[in-house]
Amino acid sequence: MVTLRRAAVAALVLVPLSCGTSPARGDGTVRSGAEFQLAPGGSVRVADGATTLRFDRVSADSRCPEGVQCVWEGDATVVLTATERGRAARTFELHTAAEPSAATVGAHRVRLTGLVPGKPSGGRIAPGAYRVRLRLD
Repeated sequence: MVTLRRAAVAALVLVPLSCGTSPARGDGTVRSGAEFQLAPGGSVRVADGATTLRFDRVSADSRCPEGVQCVWEGDATVVLTATERGRAARTFELHTAAEPSAATVGAHRVRLTGLVPGKPSGGRIAPGAYRVRLRLD
């Protein structure tokens, strides 16, 4: 049972690692309509060429642990930085279960669609293990 649990945890960490900074295209650029995943510190360029989006960190994670029944699902707060040509960098937060879950960056809307791994019961997630899923509209 312990070996199976370790394998499951490894899969949750290693599978996102394999595509942790892979955007919709192989050159680090995402287009409108694309969903992509980033690791902490990972960034993508928006196809307009004027905007860069970076996943900084998860600043709070009160999500209900996996396998536990909670009254409320909890929420995680993701910190992102957008840099637009000719403007100062702007840091903003998106939430998994609260508002805002989306923000306007340049001419685009960035929406948080997921955060992995799920919170383990009785444990914490290492900051570098998080992977954020975003959609650019």
